[in-house]
Amino acid sequence: IAEDGIWLCGTLGGVKKLTVEVAAGGQAREYDFDFSTAPILPTGAAPLLGYLFARQQYNAVERDGAAMGVDLSRIRAELATQYGFCGPESSLLMLYDACQFIENQIDCPGDHPAHADWKALRSKSRAPDLTGDLGQPKTKQQMECVTTLAQRLDAYMKQPIAKQSPRRGHRNGGSAPSGGGGRRRLSVGYMDTNGG
Repeated sequence: IAEDGIWLCGTLGGVKKLTVEVAAGGQAREYDFDFSTAPILPTGAAPLLGYLFARQQYNAVERDGAAMGVDLSRIRAELATQYGFCGPESSLLMLYDACQFIENQIDCPGDHPAHADWKALRSKSRAPDLTGDLGQPKTKQQMECVTTLAQRLDAYMKQPIAKQSPRRGHRNGGSAPSGGGGRRRLSVGYMDTNGG
């Protein structure tokens, strides 16, 4: 048992008494826990207790997965996501005001102090226009540019390749071939998607 103690975590159900045996260095000792005398906590304590339970479960899954050589990252990710703590499988996004909820396209919980402001902002605002962004529908200008490039590429690919005639003297120290021959040149333009 570490210096900070040990956690016994689980769901209580109908259990009224729990006996735990701790064995260390050839000695064993039993500890009894009587849950019938435990205070009943208000429902507001449930998120904190759930969080503490999830942290202990997360640590156990991490420890046991490493010991067994099994990848349990999916279970760790589920625990971190369900109970809202950071880990390698999840990240924490702190949202304080209504604008942050709108900007990140996340619904503001009803008990959050910014809920009323978020609700008012959401009813006024519309979804941001992502047209032209990577992976989104393209603007008219972007489509015209892509069409032009496609036409130029198609025309280029249809051109026959000129046969290259052997040159005298090249092998024996003559001049190197200069340009042309069987090579093609295609100039490609640059498109600034930021309107510049």
